[in-house]
Amino acid sequence: MKLLFYVQPQIEEGMPLFRLPMVEQFVLPFVAALQNSLYRGKFEFHLATNSFLLDTVTMPEIQKHRIEAGQDFSATIGDIQPDIILCPGSFPELRAAFPTTLILHVEYSVFSRLPYPATVYFDPIDMMGHHNFLNAYAEHIERTEPDERESMLLHSMKRMIKCHIASTNPYHDFMQHYRSKAHSVNEFRAIVLLPLGGGDSASLLARINTVMTTVPADVGVIVTTHPDRNYLRHGAMAAMMKRFPNLIWSPEFENIANQSAYLIQCADGLIIYESTSVIFQALIWDIPVLYMDNFKGVVRGFDFGGDWGHNYFDLCNCRVHEKFNSNILFWLLTRYAVHSDYFLDGVWFGEFLERCFERWQRFMFVDADDFCNFFAMIDTPEKVMNKIAADVKRFPPVQTTASHWSHDKLVQTVLEFEKIIAGQKELLEKLGIDWEQFDENQGGRTYEK
Repeated sequence: MKLLFYVQPQIEEGMPLFRLPMVEQFVLPFVAALQNSLYRGKFEFHLATNSFLLDTVTMPEIQKHRIEAGQDFSATIGDIQPDIILCPGSFPELRAAFPTTLILHVEYSVFSRLPYPATVYFDPIDMMGHHNFLNAYAEHIERTEPDERESMLLHSMKRMIKCHIASTNPYHDFMQHYRSKAHSVNEFRAIVLLPLGGGDSASLLARINTVMTTVPADVGVIVTTHPDRNYLRHGAMAAMMKRFPNLIWSPEFENIANQSAYLIQCADGLIIYESTSVIFQALIWDIPVLYMDNFKGVVRGFDFGGDWGHNYFDLCNCRVHEKFNSNILFWLLTRYAVHSDYFLDGVWFGEFLERCFERWQRFMFVDADDFCNFFAMIDTPEKVMNKIAADVKRFPPVQTTASHWSHDKLVQTVLEFEKIIAGQKELLEKLGIDWEQFDENQGGRTYEK
């Protein structure tokens, strides 16, 4: 069976190795797991991406195919004819080039950062934030109701996670201060959590401004930043807090890697500006979810939020459908969000890929109506939930600072880039090509005499 890994070849944010984590966290571990199991030799591995990323891969089992952004697939990987394509990203052009091939979109799922375990989804339709399996089969997922014993397991896991987060929460004193203000007559009637994605300082401030001009002044908004890509300037945030007294932020938030996992305990609701896995943590805490409709400049209730009435910010009176939420969370954890213990187990992962391929073939050529059952149980619900609960209990809050991360990552990236450039120069010298001319005229693209 031919397995093709496709990693975004386009150079992003000026960093040739921007997508290196996709190679290190998905491609290499997946290949190693299969090769170190009974599935050794049963898969033929191919990797298609830019030359910079390819040069970091040394596993001899992986056949490498150089491809540049915008390049025609038929000229590079068209002859491979893969049975399965694994790609961390959304690429409509890939589906157009391989219309009948099973494409599994890979990314971190419900849980991805400490104190939670790493979980990954393999979506056969698209990525989160696009029209993926969760959108296409929402009604089917909502109707997947756990039985009484499974409901007790789910409830026990949620209670354990909440207790552990509460007992280890590094923001306890901060939350006590703001919780004393919430629901009082003259202060905030509710508090919402706004988790931001990555971006430069200007774009992050623009998102905050959009939300703050929409949210009522008597609703506090806790702002958290992306654990890996935080470029907020403290001075600018101080100015924003003067303009919006209900904006809640502190530079001390950045001392913890995954701020949202702990500050969500303080929130009456979650407000979403962009795609984020934090939305699933609302299912743990049973709080309503709002989302920012940027096209109309308004805030709306998310599908699994609750019974809103007419005031989306009347969070204290919003009735969250706990049973409804439990159905969704149960389906996600037992079928969609694969714990690392499973996808790093070569036998489990090999069987999973074979099963996905068989079900895709059935969907394409036999019974399209049965695609809602594409995902089988990962394991018994008891084993899955016990793994998650045990992992959460094991990990305390992780101390970090964004500035240290950014500096270390930048140094690492520059060193890796210089190493690759040195290799490129050596290769070009052997071919009799002048590097300076190549760099100036071609910008790192394929050289043509």
